[in-house]
Amino acid sequence: MPSMNHYSTQLGEVTLEIYPAEAGQAPDRKAGGATMIGIKVESVDAVTDVLQNLGIKMLSMPKDSTWGRRATVLDPDGRMIELTQ
Repeated sequence: MPSMNHYSTQLGEVTLEIYPAEAGQAPDRKAGGATMIGIKVESVDAVTDVLQNLGIKMLSMPKDSTWGRRATVLDPDGRMIELTQ
């Protein structure tokens, strides 16, 4: 297998690796190998207001859930980002 440049870190028992790809080449977010990022923010509603004003695609609007208030958006390459507070 050829060597691939990537970013890697060890966080306790968790290894996080990021493999660069061409812009716009994210795997389908519902398929194996897709990447999802979760970000905890102070206010999901305030962040989603800003993102909508920037034209970012919303997958789910802010709502309360078992895990707190959350929303999901797509980054420019089609990866899902979950926002929680």
